[in-house]
Amino acid sequence: MKRLNIYLSVIALLVLLSACNPENDIDEANAERSPVISETEAGDFTVRLVSERGYYKQDEQIRIGAQIKYTGDEEEIHITHADSPFVFEIREVTRGIDIPAGAENDSGETTLIRETWHRETYSKRMANDFNENDFLTEFYSHDGFPSGEYEIELNTEFYTAEEERQRHHYYTSIMIQVE
Repeated sequence: MKRLNIYLSVIALLVLLSACNPENDIDEANAERSPVISETEAGDFTVRLVSERGYYKQDEQIRIGAQIKYTGDEEEIHITHADSPFVFEIREVTRGIDIPAGAENDSGETTLIRETWHRETYSKRMANDFNENDFLTEFYSHDGFPSGEYEIELNTEFYTAEEERQRHHYYTSIMIQVE
């Protein structure tokens, strides 16, 4: 019985020491610096939304990108879309505020090369008709985002003109935190 108590005490001590191990702090710090990626595959296309990290500091540049890859049989395919095939829809979850996407034109065309990523980076574009409030004023007046939790949804919409014009609409989303 005495031997069992010693054995259990040693195990409990090892568990406590491993919980206090600074390597756990390093793992958490690495997780904060790791990219956040969400991907959708449909038909001949793969759409990906990427944030450089899951956690940012207030007013730090937010690095978010959209990617699309054609995986079909042709060497390349032409798509038509608005200014971009990507629309970033952002919602600050804590406050429940939708950040309007910037205005787009209806005249864009992109050639996608098979198995090659087409990439675009998010940049703030103020919508012409947004309802101004304190949060949106702060959002548009700084490089980064105000503190909060953000859901970023990537809507990808384009048309292919193979034999008949075909509409493609895909979406994916991620969450980031700004402190």
